[in-house]
Amino acid sequence: MLKQSQPTEANKINQQVLKLAGINAVPTTTLGEKLNILDYYINEESLSVAQEKLDEWITIGRNRKSDYVLMNLYAKQSKIANRQDDFDQMDESYKMVFKKLQRDSLQSISIQKLKPEDCKPYGDGRILDIIIEANNNYSKAYDTTSKADYLNKMYNLSTLASSVFSNNYSYLPFNENKYEISAEINEQLLKSALLLDDDGIIDDVLQSIEQTGSKLSWKKFLASNQRENLNIPDSIIERENDLKSELHFYKKSLFTKQESNEEKLKQFKEKIYDIEIEMERLEDWYRKHYPSYFNQTQNRFDLTELKARLKDDQLVVKYVVAQGHVYAFFITKTTTDLVDLGNKEALYKKVTPFVESLSKTNSQDYRQLAKDLYEALLPFSLDKKELVFIQDDLLSLMPMEILLGPTGKYLVQSHTISYAPSLLLWDEQLKVKKSRQNKLGVFAPTYKKQKQKNRDRDADSELIGANTEAMAIGKLFKADVFSGLEATKEQFLGNAKNYNILHLAMHSVINNTDAEFSNLSFSSEADGKLFISELYNIDLDADLAVLSACNTGSGNLEKGEGLINVSRAFTYAGVPSMVTSLWKVPDQETSEIMVSFYKYLKDGEHKNVALQMAKLDYLNNTTDAELKHPYYWAGFVVSGNMEPITSNNGIWRYGLAALFLVGLLFRKRLVDFVK
Repeated sequence: MLKQSQPTEANKINQQVLKLAGINAVPTTTLGEKLNILDYYINEESLSVAQEKLDEWITIGRNRKSDYVLMNLYAKQSKIANRQDDFDQMDESYKMVFKKLQRDSLQSISIQKLKPEDCKPYGDGRILDIIIEANNNYSKAYDTTSKADYLNKMYNLSTLASSVFSNNYSYLPFNENKYEISAEINEQLLKSALLLDDDGIIDDVLQSIEQTGSKLSWKKFLASNQRENLNIPDSIIERENDLKSELHFYKKSLFTKQESNEEKLKQFKEKIYDIEIEMERLEDWYRKHYPSYFNQTQNRFDLTELKARLKDDQLVVKYVVAQGHVYAFFITKTTTDLVDLGNKEALYKKVTPFVESLSKTNSQDYRQLAKDLYEALLPFSLDKKELVFIQDDLLSLMPMEILLGPTGKYLVQSHTISYAPSLLLWDEQLKVKKSRQNKLGVFAPTYKKQKQKNRDRDADSELIGANTEAMAIGKLFKADVFSGLEATKEQFLGNAKNYNILHLAMHSVINNTDAEFSNLSFSSEADGKLFISELYNIDLDADLAVLSACNTGSGNLEKGEGLINVSRAFTYAGVPSMVTSLWKVPDQETSEIMVSFYKYLKDGEHKNVALQMAKLDYLNNTTDAELKHPYYWAGFVVSGNMEPITSNNGIWRYGLAALFLVGLLFRKRLVDFVK
């Protein structure tokens, strides 16, 4: 705690710890204090003092034959040499560092050839810190000397750091610290890839970055889609569902402060801890009894397989917000290009006001920003018709459809657009086989307050357009429509699994304190709220969920995890494609766009094409200039698997056509036989 704010005071405490431990202390026991002391003197530029202490401690480490201690101390020796711009000495010291990291000390593996499988399986953060710092030091050495050897070591160390991070952290939820480490590693990978300028290396770096990112959503999606095929005993599934329900109950009780008794609150926290431990044991049970399923959740992302699935007219744009810069991968069936889009802070100074301008319907401020961001984010000529965007950090808040190109037209007027949370998850969503039926369940509840204007309405306001929309869509698909008092939370939980298309025309409430308590509102009453954390606990058979509600695609932006919102919960439940809203969408205009979207879906259009055509219909048919502002039409976006949903009527038409052809063939053969 003192290290950052009061380094001198922190150094005194470290010195006292060493004095109390005594000269005979086991080297690893006081290693942390020694490293802190060395960092203090190096940062104070007292390099001779640091070197003197380092020489003493290296001698002790050699006498005790402690490879782990020596590795950490040699790393500090490298740091001192780097500060002195003595890069040859730095390099020699790092050779000793990574020699100690090798599993087989008899082997001679150079730093630029060292692979994760060659290293000892140290699991603590210090090893990752050493690799990252070595990479930064080789980066400085290359920038100063332009020696290719330093660049090659820099690249290999960044891939090594990425692998160590992925193996230890990426299967768990990210926090601020993990995100910052990941961003630093990605910056190193991307910088070295651009300097080396090799197509194979760019592909490898993209795979490494995808592997380093959080795999939580992908793992949850995979679990929902795979477990039903595993013949898991009902008792295990019931126990798992019970644990999830209990966990939600206790977390909700703490969050909503339903209990004020301190002793009870303490018990609730202990209960949450116990449940999480039991769920970890259950995960171990799956690992032991269903190794093939568990191993699938550990698979590495394969870019070659994904590119083979891409269409000829498809371009995937993956943005990566690294430590200081923003980068973009432009991926087609045959190529991968990497571009440095520039300084992160400079770009964000355009993104933030652009997102804010979308709610100002009486202003055209967004137009210039839309042009600037088109130039900044899409520096290539877009010769592919279908665009798939994988956004990162603040970029997740902006709809790419309304960027204005060189011709002054919106991007959506020339391209079909969809989104995905990550390449890894998108690849899995593409593999999902569509249900043979088209059974649509529509939920459109009523609320207390009547006839409030779009911009003034709250979570209790009646959605007149939503009810009209629900009835129109229900007729199109001969759907089961739960409207008014029938559209309850209980009805949804009891019936949702019966439909392969879900349409929810209702309010959504974003909770800015804890995103997991954002909810879909099935009524104005408290017990009519379906929380995100409850959705995490159910499996759905839907191929498509249309969340025709406010803010279902927006939410709290968590570093490394992206937006925590209602749509994410449907991903956890195994739904491969979704239509969601990025802001508080207007009721009447939403109804028009949604009905049009479903008409195109029924005609057999791909989901992204159907939404594009519905938006263009709105723009072409609206005469009021103010109502053409993006606020009214651009809020809905589609993500995941874009395969078309063919209605039952379409299936019957194909079936009748096939029967007709069979009849003709039979008649011809009968005539031939008679002849």
